[in-house]
Amino acid sequence: MSRWTAASGPNNPFEDLVVDTPGFKKAARAVAEALTDRIIDLEQNVPGTEPRGPAGNDDDGLVKIVDGLQDEHLTDLVAQANRLTAAMNDFGTALARQMNRIPSGSTPTAKALVLVFRNCEGPRAELDAAADEPGRAWRRTSDDLPKAVSSFHEPGRKDLADQVKQELVGITTGLDTGSLDEMQAVVGRMGLLSASLGPAGRTLSKALSVVTSIRTSADAWVCQL
Repeated sequence: MSRWTAASGPNNPFEDLVVDTPGFKKAARAVAEALTDRIIDLEQNVPGTEPRGPAGNDDDGLVKIVDGLQDEHLTDLVAQANRLTAAMNDFGTALARQMNRIPSGSTPTAKALVLVFRNCEGPRAELDAAADEPGRAWRRTSDDLPKAVSSFHEPGRKDLADQVKQELVGITTGLDTGSLDEMQAVVGRMGLLSASLGPAGRTLSKALSVVTSIRTSADAWVCQL
């Protein structure tokens, strides 16, 4: 059964659609492609990002597309997602360690917060860098998904479809936004006390946007497999 959960609302393309019907899958593809474009928009200020091209030339062999999807793009996406997850954990651990040094029950001073985030700068910088890569990896993956997904419905390709589906579900499961939400809430509250938290807040917002977009877009593609 699909992992996608549709929210109700006047602009919700999934409302009144039945899961696994042609209409639902058509709406899922539209959402997936729109979210992929959103990820590309997030990257537009990142140096070295190449413009998005078509999903593939007409003369591209289907075998080459599927092989590239599995052997290169999904492999790279998993690696970048794992790096981002590790960076989130490292930053969260560093932040908790530094915050625990503030006496319990007292309101941290601006000076104390400057010291906290100065000591967290290394993990924050790594998280900021790690948040750039999954979006680009997802763009490369999603460029090949339309042709690959359409071929998976042909006879004898169910096992291949299941493999790609499991990869996508594993990626969305691994990219857990819970810890990011919690860290961003902490940084937001402390930002009222010190402007030194600005870089941390921007890094967490960027990481949360990328993670949320990839998870939602990948879930939409899973609906078609």
